[in-house]
Formats: sequence, structure tokens, C-alpha cells
Amino acid sequence: MRSGEWEEILSEINSLQGLNLHNIIGTIKGKLKVRHRSIYREWEEKQFNVNYQFPFQSEYVNNECTLLHIAANFGLENIANALIAVEGVDVNALDGVCGSTSLHQAARNGNAKMVRALLKKKAGVNTADSISGATPLHLAAIGGNAKIIRDLLKKKADVNVADAMYGATPLHLAAIGGNAKIVRALLKGKAEVNIVDQSGATPLHHAAENDHKRVVKALLKGGSDPLARNGDGRTPRDLSKNDDVKQLLENRERRMLLNLTIVSIIFSLVAVLGTAIAMWCIKKDTIIAGVISIVLTIILIVLAVSTVTYEASLPRTQVNEIQTERSEEREGRFQEYTL
Repeated sequence: MRSGEWEEILSEINSLQGLNLHNIIGTIKGKLKVRHRSIYREWEEKQFNVNYQFPFQSEYVNNECTLLHIAANFGLENIANALIAVEGVDVNALDGVCGSTSLHQAARNGNAKMVRALLKKKAGVNTADSISGATPLHLAAIGGNAKIIRDLLKKKADVNVADAMYGATPLHLAAIGGNAKIVRALLKGKAEVNIVDQSGATPLHHAAENDHKRVVKALLKGGSDPLARNGDGRTPRDLSKNDDVKQLLENRERRMLLNLTIVSIIFSLVAVLGTAIAMWCIKKDTIIAGVISIVLTIILIVLAVSTVTYEASLPRTQVNEIQTERSEEREGRFQEYTL
């Protein structure tokens, strides 16, 4: 049956008063017997099993889903709550094609009440679907409801899990989507801010490329490295097209480089002081002359490391056309994932 038919039939049922575990199956049976007799007969052959997988034809795929899947897909809370209470219902049932659960659907649609109801029934928070390897937390990051993020994390959802399609974590997807509240909720849940996906990009790369200023601010506040380079060797500032975002990133770059310089100077001063002390000790015949060579070596190493670090940290501003095309193709694939 087509998704539109399911939505029409179940929406009518969802609007009824007094739906509960005792009457929900009978109510759906009655509607299907009148509106879609062939589906009714198929279900009847399965003794009206609450976990029976019905044909569900969407715009994108011909799937097989339980009633709970379908209710979660359309955000029909009354039906979902009644079905969840039915004895024997499997809240972790996978649909026939995508391998997703009802929790995936509810998280994607941003339905916090339904997510909580499913979590109370021990719905699996780290189940990955079979298409993209996305967990409910990935889809919640797309759905845009920070309450769902917090509820999933309370139930020990893996905040740093990478999907199988792009190696993207929920934080990557939230950065692409531009929702600063979701980003902050994930960071509060100990999301790794500088984790990279399969393209070598951090969440900050994606936020900068999409010119999400508020997300860029949140990521920088959370410790994101503005000097990190992706697989193409580009920094977040290289990818941004917005002057405000570029300035924000440049200011943080300068601050980081200043801090690196200060640390290098401190190390050098300590080394020089150590050398002076060593020379004084030699004059006093208290240590061997070899200490001088050791200390001088330390100084040279510190200076060399400081120089290399500074040079490597300088952002590259010129971007060739091939790299730009590769980045656009990659972002296009992420957009397909988020739809």
C-alpha cells in the first residue's frame, strides 16, 4: 500500500479518542477491512500479529514495515503509544529494506514524546540501519530536536559513532545542517570536536563551508582546531565564502599561533636558563662538560619544532578548481544523506 494511503487511514484513527492497547488492533483491522481488503486478508493470515510487516510504498522505496514503524514515520503519537503498550510488540523490529527501527523514524522526525516512549520500552539507541549505518543519534542530529539528543545520550547512545557511508558522526551532520543547539548538545555530551570523516574533514570544515556562523562559533568554543586540514589540505577558512565566518576563523587562527609562539619562547627561555646554570656548574666543577652539549641540543630541537609548527600551521588561501569540485561533490552526497 502506498504511503499516502497509510497516512490517510492511520491519521483518521489517530484522531479518535480513547485509543489504547485493548482497542488499537481492532480499530486498525476495521479500517483496513473497509478501505483495503487485500491488506486486511494478508494480515488476517498472520493472526493480526502486531509485528506483521506491511507493504509500505514510499516515493523512494518499496518497504515492509510494522504498524509501529508507520506510526513513527508519520508522527502519529496516539497510535504509537497504544501500539507500544500492546503485549508482544517488538520496538526494535527492523523494516524490511533499510533495517531501521521505529526509534530511527521518531528521531528523524524530531518527535521527542515518541522517542521517550520508545526508550521506556528499551528501544536500542545504538542500532545502525543497513543502508547508511546511521544510528538514531545521527538522525536526531538531522531532525533538529535537542531534547531528543539529550534523551538518547542519557541512554548511552554513542556520541562519536561514524556512519558506514561517509564516516560521519552526529556532530558532522549537525554542523552541515547548521543547528547550533544540536551542536552544543552533542558537545555537552562529549562529542569529539576534531574527529574527521572519510574526507578528512572535521565538523568545523563542514560548518565553515556552509557558512553556518553560529555553528562555527559553537565549535570553536568547544575547542575545534581552525588550522586543521582536510584530505585536500584545506583549512576551514579556505572553504568559507562568508566574510564574517572567515574573519571569525582568522581571529582564532591568530590567537592559536600567538599561543604557540608564546609556548615556544617559554621553552626556549627555559632551555637558555638551563644552559646558563649548566655553565655555572661547570665553572664550579660540579658537573661534567657534556651537559652543555645536551642542553644546546635541546635548544636547537625546541627552535626547530617551533619553526616547523608555525610553518605547518599557516593556512593556505589559494584553492585550485579541482579541489573545489571535489568538495562540492562531497557536500552534495551529504545533502542526499540528510534528506
